[in-house]
Amino acid sequence: MTALRILVLGCSGASTGELTLTFDWIRRLSRDVEVHVLVNELAASSAKWFGATVHGFPRDGGRPALAFVERVFEEVQPDLLVVADLLLAYLTSPEFGRYFRRGPNLLPPFLERAAQRCRVVGLDLYDWDANGEAVDLFGRPGQRSTAPVPASIRRLMPSPYLAPAPSTPGRGRYPLMRRETPASDEERGAIRASLGLGDEKLVFLATSPWQHMMAGHREAASVSIHLPTLLLDWVDLLRERVPLTLVHLGPSAIATRAGYKHVPQLAPEEFRRLLSAADLVLSPNTIATTNIRAAAFGVPVCAVTLSSIEAPKGDDPATAAARSFFDRSRDVYPWHVWPLGLHRLMERLLEDNPFAGMQTTVDVREPERAIDRMTELLRSAVAIDELRHSQRAYFDLLDATVDDAEGALDALLK
Repeated sequence: MTALRILVLGCSGASTGELTLTFDWIRRLSRDVEVHVLVNELAASSAKWFGATVHGFPRDGGRPALAFVERVFEEVQPDLLVVADLLLAYLTSPEFGRYFRRGPNLLPPFLERAAQRCRVVGLDLYDWDANGEAVDLFGRPGQRSTAPVPASIRRLMPSPYLAPAPSTPGRGRYPLMRRETPASDEERGAIRASLGLGDEKLVFLATSPWQHMMAGHREAASVSIHLPTLLLDWVDLLRERVPLTLVHLGPSAIATRAGYKHVPQLAPEEFRRLLSAADLVLSPNTIATTNIRAAAFGVPVCAVTLSSIEAPKGDDPATAAARSFFDRSRDVYPWHVWPLGLHRLMERLLEDNPFAGMQTTVDVREPERAIDRMTELLRSAVAIDELRHSQRAYFDLLDATVDDAEGALDALLK
């Protein structure tokens, strides 16, 4: 059988997570594939680790960039064009894809032309048709493209972002991942020893290059710069209760303080091994793929969000650290996804979605509860078992409800 030729389009440097999800789906297909990727240089590493043929965007955007995309499309002649993701392609706010928006949004017309020659699939994490108007960036509404997404653009719709459901023609539903086998005590010990850790707890934090680069964005700068300091301050307070080391996987170190260890970006398999050895994942993103993968291993996850711009009141050290964050950050806005915001969108998606039970969510406005809950997830066997039970129940629901990757592809090709 001839290999299925797939061209993946990463719309922005912020597409690293979406590209990883797309590659995970492709990796699980049972047929032969030939994969090409058009990608921003910030997201190129994930494509290279996957083993795809990488076509890097030129630095100049606008029409020259579109001409480059069209040229690669002609060279590759794909059977399937996968856009990672639909939100970045159809949102006209300049923060997303200003690369293609030096004037009108150039991507939607190209995608519609491409759909006349091959299957075009958008990675639709948020059910764009139902929820596109709820997108909020940096505390304000995001602008949708004036043109609706046509029916010719098929949808690849993963859970747990969306509540589990079976595939239908043109809409391929699939699980981002299935339950993983937890690391054995011997494996955990070897991984921890490689990091120079002893018997202390391993708290894991992962950040991406694009999140730190938002420090150069006018509206996101304060939150992008100052939230890591708040997390570090809270971990220092947590360490007074539980011996621990914070292992941070990211593009560069964010601290020089004791009990902090920086690890540079890792290949996917090394990342999975490290994550499986964690005692707690601390995340400033409710829907990070790191959270989902950690839950698949049975690792407790604590997501840090902000529900409103009113600073907390109180004199305890955790609240003082949170107030300091508010004082340093000029433009604070609610978020579920640091530093983009997306608070209103995620509140809608998480309503009645069993994914919410796979992790603990704490609010910057409730500092004492945040420290207490993280303490429980490191010390209390009862709290850990309760969260793991919710994680197992969710993956059981996925197994019973959602198609595998190949089933989702079949629905997309119908």
